[in-house]
Amino acid sequence: MRRILDYVPEPSRKILFGNAISSTINSDNPVDTISKKLTDLRKSNSGVMMLNDLASFYGKDKAYIKEFLKLKFKQKE
Repeated sequence: MRRILDYVPEPSRKILFGNAISSTINSDNPVDTISKKLTDLRKSNSGVMMLNDLASFYGKDKAYIKEFLKLKFKQKE
């Protein structure tokens, strides 16, 4: 889990890690809960990496790319 959270700044990383562990401990099914948390964190990590890659490709910052993607998705609706 720590490796997955490498992209997150330290204060937020501690909060995410603590929330994941706490919800796992308090769950009726800890194995399923931690598995779901890890899957969610992996998806989030992949999203950040893709956003960084797009920003690098287009030579723009991440805020610009986020707005660009929102417009693209609206056009497809």
